[in-house]
Amino acid sequence: RAVRHPPVLLDDDNPPILEVNEPDVGGALRWTAWSFVRDLGTRFVGGQVQPGDVPLRVFSIAEDRGAVEFGDGLRGLIPQRGPNNLRITYRSSAGGSAGNVAAGKLSLDTSLPNVDGIEQREAASGGVDEESAESAKGRAPDRIRSLERAVTALDFETLAEEKAGVARATAVNRRHPLVPRAPVTGAITLVVVPPRAGDEPAPMPSQLYLDEVARTLEPFRVLTTELFVVAPKYREVRVDVEIDVASIAAAATVRERVSDALSAYFDPIHGGDGRGWPLGGTIAYAEVLSTVLKVTDVGGVRSLTLNLDGASQPACSDVPLDDLDLLRPTGHKVRVNAPEVKR
Repeated sequence: RAVRHPPVLLDDDNPPILEVNEPDVGGALRWTAWSFVRDLGTRFVGGQVQPGDVPLRVFSIAEDRGAVEFGDGLRGLIPQRGPNNLRITYRSSAGGSAGNVAAGKLSLDTSLPNVDGIEQREAASGGVDEESAESAKGRAPDRIRSLERAVTALDFETLAEEKAGVARATAVNRRHPLVPRAPVTGAITLVVVPPRAGDEPAPMPSQLYLDEVARTLEPFRVLTTELFVVAPKYREVRVDVEIDVASIAAAATVRERVSDALSAYFDPIHGGDGRGWPLGGTIAYAEVLSTVLKVTDVGGVRSLTLNLDGASQPACSDVPLDDLDLLRPTGHKVRVNAPEVKR
């Protein structure tokens, strides 16, 4: 049965509550609570193992968290048919990443008795857009290959994104944080980026977040692997560029488009080739130049300078990064030359 407001949030402290309107021993209809389980075939319900082979009053939530699932009469009971015979209480999250608004942005859209207003003291976070069908198809081979056990570095990346909900995970094989310059057999350093909150260009995980990711992945780690979950090291990147446009009327719009295109190219989650700026990747001067030239209404580039952490880099040169570096785009300077204006 599909729920009305997906997705259902699965929290061990606040599991969904489902009741079925079914006859009691006397034949009268009563709302009876069924138990939420992760596996419909389990006998461990209500904190203890249930004796016998009688199917239990249990339900589960579909993998896409959009529907309730029941047993087949052997692995869990089938609820009695009838109109409006099910009711469920659950926590949900809607809006995806658009709900990750900064502090102070939420307000009342309707008036409430005895309520003058609300104050949002902290930023909303944790909202993630629904995965597209194409993305799921792309992940399928990795998911099947991992088989719920992390053996390779890629397995940790796949499981971190799928089980721990990180926005981006990159595993560096044979890297130990205490001896970064020497390869260590069995060590894997996993660099994670959390979902973006608001318009934060470079999401940084807290230590609590890193610890939670590590705990989530621990059951999938084999004994011969030593896993370290760490935050990325962000380097501030700025591009100073002078471009030509056809008219003064387009100047402001094109300036904004160029700045947005550069920020998107360096984005740690969706930049680069669309899978996030490559960890420790080299900033290729030609690629940055191409990114600017692809912007609509840019007629040409007169000059382009890369700045890393506030320092100008050599002209027309690529800029190498350290192996755990990601980029934080900041304050690109776009100068526009048009027939009627030069500034």
